[in-house]
Amino acid sequence: MSIERRLFKRAGAMTALVLLVAPMLAACGDAATPTPPAATATTSEAPPTATTAEAAATATTGTVADTPTTGGSGSGAKLKVGLVTDVGRLNDKSFNQTSWEGVQQAEKDLGVEIKAIETADTKDYDKNIQQFVSEKYDVIVTVGFALGEATTKAAQANPNIKFIGVDQFQAADLPNLAGLVFEEDKAGYLAGVLAASISKTGNIGAVLGTDDVPPVWRYGEGYKAGAKSVNPNVTVQVVYHSDVDITKTFNDPEWGKTTALSMFDKNADVVFGAGGVTGNGAIFAAKDRNLLAIGVDADQYFTIGDEYKGALVSSAMKLLTPGVFNLVKQAQAGTLKGGNNTGEVGLAPYHDQDAAVSADVKAKIESVKADLQSGSVKTCVSPAKGVDAPAGCTGGATTGTTPAAATPSGAKLKVGLVTDVGRLNDKSFNQTSWEGVQQAEKDLGVEIKAIETADTKDYDKNIQQFVSEKYDVIVTVGFALGEATTKAAQANPNIKFIGVDQFQAADLPNLAGLVFEEDKAGYLAGVLAASISKTGNIGAVLGTDDVPPVWRYGEGYKAGAKSVNPNVTVQVVYHSDVDITKTFNDPEWGKTTALSMFDKNADVVFGAGGVTGNGAIFAAKDRNLLAIGVDADQYFTIGDEYKGALVSSAMKLLTPGVFNLVKQAQAGTLKGGNNTGEVGLAPYHDQDAAVSADVKAKIETAKAGLQSGSVKTCVSPAKGTDAPAGCPAP
Repeated sequence: MSIERRLFKRAGAMTALVLLVAPMLAACGDAATPTPPAATATTSEAPPTATTAEAAATATTGTVADTPTTGGSGSGAKLKVGLVTDVGRLNDKSFNQTSWEGVQQAEKDLGVEIKAIETADTKDYDKNIQQFVSEKYDVIVTVGFALGEATTKAAQANPNIKFIGVDQFQAADLPNLAGLVFEEDKAGYLAGVLAASISKTGNIGAVLGTDDVPPVWRYGEGYKAGAKSVNPNVTVQVVYHSDVDITKTFNDPEWGKTTALSMFDKNADVVFGAGGVTGNGAIFAAKDRNLLAIGVDADQYFTIGDEYKGALVSSAMKLLTPGVFNLVKQAQAGTLKGGNNTGEVGLAPYHDQDAAVSADVKAKIESVKADLQSGSVKTCVSPAKGVDAPAGCTGGATTGTTPAAATPSGAKLKVGLVTDVGRLNDKSFNQTSWEGVQQAEKDLGVEIKAIETADTKDYDKNIQQFVSEKYDVIVTVGFALGEATTKAAQANPNIKFIGVDQFQAADLPNLAGLVFEEDKAGYLAGVLAASISKTGNIGAVLGTDDVPPVWRYGEGYKAGAKSVNPNVTVQVVYHSDVDITKTFNDPEWGKTTALSMFDKNADVVFGAGGVTGNGAIFAAKDRNLLAIGVDADQYFTIGDEYKGALVSSAMKLLTPGVFNLVKQAQAGTLKGGNNTGEVGLAPYHDQDAAVSADVKAKIETAKAGLQSGSVKTCVSPAKGTDAPAGCPAP
C-alpha cells in the first residue's frame, strides 16, 4: 500500500500504516503546494483582510433548489457573494486567485455584489465564514478542501444561505451546499496525450507524489492512459515518491529533479511533475537539460519562476474560474443543487513553447478534451489505488494471476525477509512479519534469514543479496519497499516475492501483496468501544480522511459502534486542518481533541493516525478513561506509563498472513496479485476485567461475521467512492 504503512509506522503510532476521494491536495504544483486537508476550525482574534468590489448592475436573488429564498436579498435585490480564501492571498496565482476570478466574472456578467476575506490562519476559517453570515450574504464561496468541515458546519447552521466549496468533496446531504470537484485522471490524460504527441524519442516520464493519495494516483494513471492512447508503444516512466515519510513525499524537489534527470538519461524528453514542490523538481530538471516539462493544477508558468518558464510546455489544470462562475450563476437562478459538481479540466496555454506544439497536436488535444467531457473517451482510471476501475473498464484492483511454480520436491525452501528501516524487534510490522517467517521455519521446515534495512537507499541492495544467494522466496515488509519489490520480481520471475502491506498493481504471477481491510479492524474497535462505554458516547481521533486507510478505519469504527447501539454518540474528528506534513505528527492536537471529547461525555476513544492518534491514549491516561490503539498491539509500544489506559488495539494480523503465503509458496499455490490478511483486536491486557465475557463473545461473533461476509461494514474504499455492492451510498 505504498504510503499507507509509512503514514502510520514512520509517522509514529498507527505503528505501521495513506490525497485527495475527495481531493487530497488542493494544489499539487508550486504555488499549488498541497493545501491542507479539511479542517475542524477554531476561532482566532486575528482580523480578516477584506477586499470589496462594487457591482454596477442589479441582479435578482435566486433560491437554492428545494430551499427557501436566501436571507439578505429579497426579489429584485442584488445577490451578495462572499469568498473566503484558504491561507494565502487573492493574488496567489493559484486556487485562491482563480476562484476569485470566477466571482469577479459573476460581478461583471451577472451584476452581483462581491467581497473577499483573505484567511491569515487556519484557525480563522469559522470566523471568516461567520463574518459573511452576519453580513447577510446570500452565497458564500470557500476555497480549498481545508475549509470543508467549516463550510459544512456553516451550511448546516444557515440553511437559507448557499455555500459553494471549491475543491471540496461534499459528503453531507445538504441542499444549500455545493462542492466543486475535479477529475484529475482526465487532466492527467490530457497531459499524457500532449507528452506522447510532442515526444521525439517515444519515451516520456512522470514524477509524482505518493500513489496512495487518490488525486495523485489519478493524475499519474490518467497520464499513462492518455499517452498510450496516442502511441501504444510509448515508454512511460512513472515514479511515485512513496519511499519516504509522508512529511517529505510532497516536499522533496531534489528527489524530483534527480528522478527526472534519471528519466532523461533513459531517453525521456518530456516529463510531467505532479506532487507539490517534489513535482516541481521535474521542471527544474527539464530546464537543466533543455527539455520539456508539464506542470499541474494551476498554470505553473505564472508561479514557477522566470528562469524555468522556458522549460514548461503546459500544465494540467483544474478550471476553477468557469466552475465557480457557473455555480454562482446557478445560485442566482435558483437552480443550485446540493452535492458535488464536477468542474472542467484542461491544459494551460503553451506560452514560450507554443512552437513546439503543432497545429495538429493542438487540434488532437481539443478533440480529446471534448470526448472526455462527452464521455465518449474514458480514462478507465480507478478512483484510488486498489479500487475497482469504472464500469465498462478493465483494471483497478488486482485479483490475482497464475500461481508461481512450486519448489522442486524434496528441496528445502529458502525464505529471506527484508525489513523496512528498523529492527526485527520493533514490536510492530517488522517483528510480526518475521514471526510469520519463523513460524514457517518451525512448522514447514524452511530455511530462513533476515536483513535489517538501515537506510531506505538500501532496499534494492538488500533484496538483491537474497537474489544472489538464490533464495526461493523473498518477503519485504512495508509499502515503502513496494517499488523495489516490483522491480526485483520483474527481473527474477523464478523467485517468489511477498510484499507485506503492499498493494500490488503489477500483473506478475510471482509477486503477491499482503493487504488488510482497515474498515473491518475499525468496525471491531467500534463494537468494543460501544459495548464497554458507560455513557453511550465514544470518540475517534484520526489522521486525514483523504488517506484511504484512515478513512476506512474511521468509518468502520462508526459502523461497528452503531451496530451495537444505533443511538450511540460517535465523535469522530480527522486532523485535516493542517498540512499533510503535520497531520500524522501532532500528538498535542490528538491529546487536546480527545480531552475535548471526554469533556463532551465520551469515555472511550480510538486513536488512528501516527503519533497524532497516540495523543488519544495520552488523554485517556490523564482522565483515567480508556483508549483503543491501532495497527499493531500498542500495549508493547506506547510506553509503560500509558499501558493502563489501553483496552485493546485494532490490529492487522501479519504473522498468520505471512505464514500462510510462505506456505502457499512452498506448495506452489501462491498467486500473484493481492491477498487479504485477517484483522482483529489485540488482547485486553491490564483492562481485561473491563471487558465482560458477553462483550468478548460479541466481538468474536462480529469478527466471524466479517470474515464470512454475513456482516458488512458498508464502508467505501475511499472518501468519495461508491459503497460496496449491496450497501447504501456513503
